[in-house]
Amino acid sequence: MGESPVTVGGLFLETTKDEYGLLESGRIRKFQGDFIRALNNDFDIICLSAPTASGKTLCFEYVFKRGKKVLLIYPTNALIEDQYKALSRRWCVKKLRAKDLEGKGRERTSELQATIEKYDIVLTNPDIINAIANKLYVNPSQDLLRFFEKFQYIIYDEFHFYEEFELSGILLQIVLFLNMRYSKVILSSATPSKEFIKNLRTVEMIDTRNPPKIGFIEAKGQDKKTSVNDHHIKYDVEVYFHDGLIYEDNLEDVIEELRKYRKAIRDNRIKGAIIFNSVKDANSFYNRVFEEFGGYIEIDTGYETKASIKIEEKPILITTAKGEVGLNLDIDFLFMEEGFFYNSFIQRFGRIGRHKPGKCYIFTKKKVSLDDKIAYYDFLGYFSNLMKDYVLNREIIDTLFDLRCYFVVREFGKHREKLNIVFKGSKFKKFNKFFTILDKQMEELRGFMGDTLYYRAIKTYLDSLLRSLKGLRGILYKNRFYTEGGNNMWIRNMI
Repeated sequence: MGESPVTVGGLFLETTKDEYGLLESGRIRKFQGDFIRALNNDFDIICLSAPTASGKTLCFEYVFKRGKKVLLIYPTNALIEDQYKALSRRWCVKKLRAKDLEGKGRERTSELQATIEKYDIVLTNPDIINAIANKLYVNPSQDLLRFFEKFQYIIYDEFHFYEEFELSGILLQIVLFLNMRYSKVILSSATPSKEFIKNLRTVEMIDTRNPPKIGFIEAKGQDKKTSVNDHHIKYDVEVYFHDGLIYEDNLEDVIEELRKYRKAIRDNRIKGAIIFNSVKDANSFYNRVFEEFGGYIEIDTGYETKASIKIEEKPILITTAKGEVGLNLDIDFLFMEEGFFYNSFIQRFGRIGRHKPGKCYIFTKKKVSLDDKIAYYDFLGYFSNLMKDYVLNREIIDTLFDLRCYFVVREFGKHREKLNIVFKGSKFKKFNKFFTILDKQMEELRGFMGDTLYYRAIKTYLDSLLRSLKGLRGILYKNRFYTEGGNNMWIRNMI
């Protein structure tokens, strides 16, 4: 792996006078000032486009200083944990995840409500909010719907993580936050989706019946330092290109390159990451190098740990798409397969060069021809032309959003009148007829088959399907056991 590298240049962010007393230096980054001005404007939704480690947290801390209740929403529990560690040094914050609630039934609901009332800054994931919206907590009084009235500021961080099914649930949440009681919504993302912005523009505000006012703030870097006050946020990266995939096509070469780092790795002077397209290849590579590097290497694809990334404990991380979100670590080298889409490529390449210059080995099946030096945005533009970008299907989001609205109205019958107004821009009522027919057909089937195992199996499957559609991620995996005629019957649902 000794071919001549391509040097991808670094980035600088322009700074401006700190008029808000946020930093002792008296200067903040320009996009941070732009964000604060947008927050003080009449925007309903603010889209903040900024790479990780560019200073988004300062934007959030300005929101905290306003003394209002703030809800921060992260796509993974690992990110919640990381942000909690960072924020709890200065702020009184509370984590709200499923494992943070100890009670069951009504006690669990009461515990959830107490957390919401007690803390002004709450960190959670969208699954918790989705469970509230779908009445998955025991709540006969149906007052838990007032959760959407409790917070003045809603921040969705790492927003690029979500795809259509999840985004339909996020869209539902945003409509509830905007219309149950007016809240400002902040969508923070390194690579915001233009398609989802179009979905947002179809939402109706309850007071004006107009679409929400959306402001856009971007932390756009510069290739060169134009002022002594500019901040260096991305360092030069030496990039080496290789044909094919890591495990299938370049296994021995990659291992040989790792051996060159072995002494520095053992002395804890260097750290790195290896990002695969598939879990299978990541596991195979880990098994192959474990004997030689086992004490210095960690694998985290989401299946092994289901928690946070462990590179703080071991200097080399093997990961997959999970490493594309929130991996803000001080690594010196990166081996990466290019990913299936351009937005994945951006996230992976963004892991290197954050704290100092680094080396990146990119494995691609595309023919790459570049000069020995290239500016950062020119480099991304080159790959943008080479690769497909993942384009969200707006029609799928809209249809699933309508279905989710229907479920909320059906579950919270006591609030039906208000919810009909909140969801006036939705076409959820079209599902009334569908589910009326479905319920009638199931009654006829029961009359024909009786309450037999086969009828219950069909009903269980349909109920599981509907629960899956209510879920944020669209996944349900559950084993169910029945006894029929003295025999134990086992049904596995995987949706």
